[in-house]
Amino acid sequence: ILGLAEEAQVDLIAMSTHGRSGLGLALLGSVADEVVRNARQPVFLGPPQAQAKPDSVPNAVLLPLDGTPLAETAIPAACQFAQLTGANIHMIRVVDPADCPDGRSDAQAAVDLHDTEHAPVVRQAVGYLERIKLRLQLAGVESCFRVALGDPVNVIPRIVQAEQVDLIVMSTHGR
Repeated sequence: ILGLAEEAQVDLIAMSTHGRSGLGLALLGSVADEVVRNARQPVFLGPPQAQAKPDSVPNAVLLPLDGTPLAETAIPAACQFAQLTGANIHMIRVVDPADCPDGRSDAQAAVDLHDTEHAPVVRQAVGYLERIKLRLQLAGVESCFRVALGDPVNVIPRIVQAEQVDLIVMSTHGR
């Protein structure tokens, strides 16, 4: 797969995944996992049960960002996708509640962005997302953002459900 992708100079590798993790992944391996970790091109992964309607285009793209340069490598792909399809980008920055003085858990994930009592880390996250929103706006892309408290593994799926997200665009360490 990787050799053909390089030879054919593809822009995107699309494949399904069983979604194995832990022991199942260790014992059985994963072609998708190897491709994600080693591909130079972006990789589109979908679960085998996903059903795309032939005449539909995703309207809402979730872009999880953590403030790192690695996470920001997903911005150009999300931006280009939104430009080509007219999709709206929903950015999310998940903040560890331990970094906030009120210590709320991810059960109360949404942060009131107008509450001046939040920790500096939350205000910093808002400023960060506002700067990226401006970049997207200059590129002609509609976007919105949310700061949430909790563990990204728990918060992101809830955001996908709540905002009826069609696609998640994010980077990975490939570990």
